[in-house]
Amino acid sequence: MIHVHMAELDPGSCRSPFADREALTATGAGGGMPERAADLEELEAVLAPSREQERRVGVALYGPAGSGKTELALQCGASFRRAGGTVVHLECSAKDTLFGCCRRLANDLGADLPESGLALETARERALERIRGSPGPRCIVLDDVDRLPGDVRRELLLDVVGVLDDAAPAVFVTSTPLALRNDLGGRELATMSDSERVLAPYDAADLRSIFDRRVRRAFNECAIGQDLVDGAVEAALDNGGDVGFGLELLAAAGEIAQQDDALPVTQGHLVRARERVAVEGVVELVEGLRPHHLLALRGLCALAAADETPARIGTVFTAYVDACAEAGEEPNTERSLQNYVRRLVETGLVDAEEVRTDTGGKFNRYELTRAQSAIAAALDKSGSDLCLGCVTGEYPYDIEGEQTDRDVQRPAVGHSSADD
Repeated sequence: MIHVHMAELDPGSCRSPFADREALTATGAGGGMPERAADLEELEAVLAPSREQERRVGVALYGPAGSGKTELALQCGASFRRAGGTVVHLECSAKDTLFGCCRRLANDLGADLPESGLALETARERALERIRGSPGPRCIVLDDVDRLPGDVRRELLLDVVGVLDDAAPAVFVTSTPLALRNDLGGRELATMSDSERVLAPYDAADLRSIFDRRVRRAFNECAIGQDLVDGAVEAALDNGGDVGFGLELLAAAGEIAQQDDALPVTQGHLVRARERVAVEGVVELVEGLRPHHLLALRGLCALAAADETPARIGTVFTAYVDACAEAGEEPNTERSLQNYVRRLVETGLVDAEEVRTDTGGKFNRYELTRAQSAIAAALDKSGSDLCLGCVTGEYPYDIEGEQTDRDVQRPAVGHSSADD
């Protein structure tokens, strides 16, 4: 633990809080993973056939946000780099298409594929060529695949990494929900079947060790306020043991202290940082969503503000209709809303609870997974009325056959429609 007496600090001698700001990034700057040493050792053994370029090895890492999945995969990948090989890291999101995934894989390995004007199959072939042509041994990290639309995830696993047996890569797939397994077919699961493990959240002792190590590297000593690490540990535990959340808070707290010219960085700065980070985290998630997803989210926000969640789909539909009316937008059907809410569940903004009745029936109830105030602020911050895309023609919104009755056109794209 870091103990600094406030009386010993001279704020005037501290011009900047940061000595190495990058030490607070969630991955790649940790200086090892002593808290996951046993997992790392076991995975290194599992990966040996791929590291020796004998055959493809697939590994699935599950666990809550901030439990070290990505860092563990990249730490394993480091041994491939030390052997003269290649590591490619694809961070997945809700707005990714297969074209976009293939383009990023290829470009990360030295290609220069454009954002449009290229057929999906061409992008896929270029990605495969670049992976096969890269120095071996090869390690591919597919991060947060649960965020991908289902068809994109399936095609990425089967038609990209699933056809690379000749390149013998190690394939890491990370996912927050273990329930992702239920959405995967046998062939998809086979791409990650050599080792599956579920990481438990970090406990208080682990978090203290991690934050102590990172804070010492990231901050100038004079900028470390009393109990700063304790505050970060408490915040991370409140967020399910999410080490990335704690690191993000520390970085934001340092920025706030610097902006206010009020060093050292204290728990008061952490409190303000927590508000900022909560909103920014939701903004990242909503940016990948389409207009009627967001109207459904606004409806759920209204229900949460009235303390009427968790709510059944009929109640959510009424709130969604009200949100559409407030935005001057025509609502779609309740069947469409069920698909919108399912997408919100996939992105982690909404939780679905299955309830069984005494008669053997069952139904779902829905509620927000983030603070209602943070989601409402993020919706306001991320772009005024978020259904304007429907009105302007940016999205014609269709999903599983449901389509708006407004006369709008999907914007033209340069690549094949097969990647939509």
